[in-house]
Amino acid sequence: MPNASSNLLADRLRELEHHGVIRRRKLASTAGPQVYELTEWGGSWNRSSWL
Repeated sequence: MPNASSNLLADRLRELEHHGVIRRRKLASTAGPQVYELTEWGGSWNRSSWL
């Protein structure tokens, strides 16, 4: 989504998190940035949907 606004991107991430496709977690560094990663279910859906 190269031309997406930050609001649109944030909305999409919240929606994916709400539906269990991704999860948000804090990294263990002192700054504590947050990252998004696929859940087990999201990862299996991703692989099977492209086969």
